[in-house]
Amino acid sequence: MTIDISLTVNPSKPTLHECARITVRTSSGLSSQVKIDFKTLCKGLNSPNAETQDFLLFGAVVYAADKLVPREKTKDLWTRDIHVTLSVDDPDRWTSLATEIDNCIGFLTGDNWRFSFKKRRRRLVVPRKLKIKRKTEPILADAACLFSGGLDSLAGAIDWLESNDGRLALVGHHDTRVAGPLSDQKRLLESLTKKYEGRIESKLIAVGQEPPGSELTFRSRSALFLGLGMFVINALNKDMDLLVPENGTIALNCPLTPSRRGSCSTRTAHPRFLSEIQAIAKGLGMKGAITNPLLGKTKGEVVACCQNLEFLKTVALDSVSCAQRGHKRWWKNRKARQCGSCMPCIYRRASLHSVDLDTESYGDNVCRGWARLKDSSSVAPNDFRACLSFLYRNPTEDEIARMLATNGEHDVSELRSYAATVHRAMDEIKQWLLAKATNDILRRGGLDRNAN
Repeated sequence: MTIDISLTVNPSKPTLHECARITVRTSSGLSSQVKIDFKTLCKGLNSPNAETQDFLLFGAVVYAADKLVPREKTKDLWTRDIHVTLSVDDPDRWTSLATEIDNCIGFLTGDNWRFSFKKRRRRLVVPRKLKIKRKTEPILADAACLFSGGLDSLAGAIDWLESNDGRLALVGHHDTRVAGPLSDQKRLLESLTKKYEGRIESKLIAVGQEPPGSELTFRSRSALFLGLGMFVINALNKDMDLLVPENGTIALNCPLTPSRRGSCSTRTAHPRFLSEIQAIAKGLGMKGAITNPLLGKTKGEVVACCQNLEFLKTVALDSVSCAQRGHKRWWKNRKARQCGSCMPCIYRRASLHSVDLDTESYGDNVCRGWARLKDSSSVAPNDFRACLSFLYRNPTEDEIARMLATNGEHDVSELRSYAATVHRAMDEIKQWLLAKATNDILRRGGLDRNAN
């Protein structure tokens, strides 16, 4: 059954964050108010054109709809059929790109999306009328970087600042109901601002919805995140780079087991998705080149090859990479900030081990067997079990290339390079496990500490 999503924009009832009242409704009777902090976002920026505002609205509505429509009510308990009617300034221009938009967002979330467009006649941004106008210093930047609070975006920002003389705008997103990411971003921003004095601009923007919706897969978040980044670039009126720093292993997200192929493997920074969303933005007349400077690197290489490794070492443990930080009921150590058993945590631990920084406390120390590998009812160790299964099979680069192809990578010319990146990442995990894991864990991964 197709779920229809409709949108209303009411500028006569703006929020405190200078956003029109945006309401998303589903044909199944669910509704949610989308909240975008335009007050913080627009401060120090020029007024962006209508296409840029609509591109951000598009990302926010996709994010809201993704959380509103539960997967559990579909026939296969996963794939949803969603039709969105979006109000935009130039519906003819958006309609000309409808097929590309449908395919792009469908690839991102693993659902069947269809978008229709109608004329938006009301404002999205509703500035408050102040009796005394506050003078705001304009933001100056030569590039923008998505800034999640994770290790990759931290390293990507450092690399750019060390390799360029200009100013960098860090664009962060946090959901209004989830405090963790904002704390991560602020903690790292403080260190970066001190180190690179006068060269950092920051935009840490709240975008969320009320009520939040029940679906928790969050696969559409990158569409919203990119909308914020493109908003900043185009409001600066510069044709500059928008950096999306994500190590190649996570960006490609090679399915570790057959059950994880297709839409069950996340694609939030997949090169195909970034290429398709870039083409859509260009088709709408927007400026900015979306690029992932870390695509060819493993997470260990991201860390070891950082342009200022000594500085990275002082702040790396303030970053958070975990994909399961909100599920502490599964953790043995609930005081930890990261679970330790999801694939982002596993890649993180292996990368930090290579520079003697794997010293954090995690929710589960999978090297010591805390992840309850024999407990099939627990969701916590699933990633680690899949990782050990992958290591045990020990696929060749050719086999990895075929796995990547089944996960949606269509650029055949890059498959060999991508497969080599995944292969090196698995070698990093092997070295970490050989140094720290129990013999039982090693056996499950087909590893032998005493082998020549």
